[in-house]
Amino acid sequence: MDKEEITEYNDDLGIFIFYIALKNLVYIFW
Repeated sequence: MDKEEITEYNDDLGIFIFYIALKNLVYIFW
């Protein structure tokens, strides 16, 4: 794996975690 690939993967993972957290917040406050 190249460093660039790892960075892209981490970015995707961060966006995915952020999306899940956002959905959970909406679910709690809705």
